[in-house]
Amino acid sequence: MKVRIEPSWAEVLSDEFEKLYFEHLTAVVRQAYASRRVYPEGKYIFRALDACPYKEVKVLILGQDPYHGAGQPRVWLSLFLRALKYLLV
Repeated sequence: MKVRIEPSWAEVLSDEFEKLYFEHLTAVVRQAYASRRVYPEGKYIFRALDACPYKEVKVLILGQDPYHGAGQPRVWLSLFLRALKYLLV
């Protein structure tokens, strides 16, 4: 399956993108976007990975932010990256 994501992450995750669970997950997410308002916008789903190539990652903190409205993914990512900068100094 072709997933629009930063190339180094696409290479690392390519096997996962071909698995049945990912195909099912993609179908569920597409249905959600087609039937109601969902945040973040689809083009921002992998925004955090697009902002940092795989080889530059030292630690990956996986979580879910509750987006309630338009524009929030960009705001939260920006705040997180600034906070992380201070944690790593």
